[in-house]
Amino acid sequence: KKNLKILKWEKKLKKKITSKNPAVIVDVEKCLEEESNKILSFRLFNVFLSNFFGEMLVQDNNKKKVITVFDRDKTKTIKRGARYHQTHEGGSIHTDNVNIPDYWDFLFFSCLSQAPKGGHSILVDGNFVYKILKNKFLNDLKVLKQNFWFEKRGLTNDLFQSPIILKKEKKIMFRYLRPYLEAAHLKARKLLTKPQLKSLNTLDKILENPKFQYRFKIKKFQLLITQDYRILHGRTSFEDDPNAVDFDTYKKNPNHKLKRTMDRMWIKET
Repeated sequence: KKNLKILKWEKKLKKKITSKNPAVIVDVEKCLEEESNKILSFRLFNVFLSNFFGEMLVQDNNKKKVITVFDRDKTKTIKRGARYHQTHEGGSIHTDNVNIPDYWDFLFFSCLSQAPKGGHSILVDGNFVYKILKNKFLNDLKVLKQNFWFEKRGLTNDLFQSPIILKKEKKIMFRYLRPYLEAAHLKARKLLTKPQLKSLNTLDKILENPKFQYRFKIKKFQLLITQDYRILHGRTSFEDDPNAVDFDTYKKNPNHKLKRTMDRMWIKET
C-alpha cells in the first residue's frame, strides 16, 4: 500500500515536472524530526525515491551514481580542468548532460548544507529560451542545432559531437556548459567559428538575463527535481565558513560545521 501511495505521488511529481513550471522542490525536513541521523536518512530517502523515477546513471570514472557537490579546493577552477561540482565558482548556466552522449531525464539535487554566503540556485526554462531564439535570433538557433564538440570530463578522455539544441518530436533538448564545450574544441583542434561564437554569445545573454531566471536558495533537507535537458541551471559563487569541513570529515565528527554540500543524481526513465 505504501508503494502504491509513492507511485501515485511520483506520477504527480512527474506531471508537474513536464508542465509549464517544470521544477519541483520536495521539503523533507518535517519528516526527519524523529530521526537520530537526519542527513543519513535524507540521503537514503533520495536514493529510494529515485528508484521510482528510473535508473541512476554513473557520473564519474569511479562508477559513482551519487556525487557529492562541494568545493574541494579554492584553487580548483573549471578552466583548469575541474568539474563544476568540485568548485565554488558561479555562473555558467548549463545542463548536466554534457559528459555522456545519451540524453537522460531527471536531475535530483538535494541540500545537506548551505553556505553562509552565496550559493543561490539559478533555473532557466529551455522551452522559453528556444522561443526567444526562434522569434528573434533564428540564424543563431540554426547554428546551435549543428554539432559542437563535447568532452567526457571526469569519465574518459574521449570527445563526442552533439548539437546544443536538439528538437526531437515535440521535445526541445539542450546540452550546454560553455567552458566544457570550449575545452573540447581545443582538444579536438577545431577552433570555434565566428558564427558559432556569435550563437554562443547570444545564448549566454539570454541565459544570464535576470528576467528569464528564477533564483532561490535551496534549503537544508530540500530536494530539487528537474528535467535536465529542459531546465538549464547554475548557481552564484559561494564562500564556506572558514572552519567548515568536507562530508567525510563531518561524518567522523558531526560537531564540525559542514561545507556547502549537495547530493546529485542523474536518472534515466525506464
